[in-house]
Amino acid sequence: MNNSQENRHKNEGIKRQFGHDLTLLGNLTIFSYLFNLNREHRILEKSERFRVWLV
Repeated sequence: MNNSQENRHKNEGIKRQFGHDLTLLGNLTIFSYLFNLNREHRILEKSERFRVWLV
């Protein structure tokens, strides 16, 4: 393998690793977003119940 082939090979590896990390990050972001959405929904439900009690 000559120098330019070696560098290209390294770059491909870096791109692949970076893509993998991005995918993981994306999945984590989506998961935490959904989790927070769910939690906020529960808080809203509870405050709705309290509102009914207050009225």
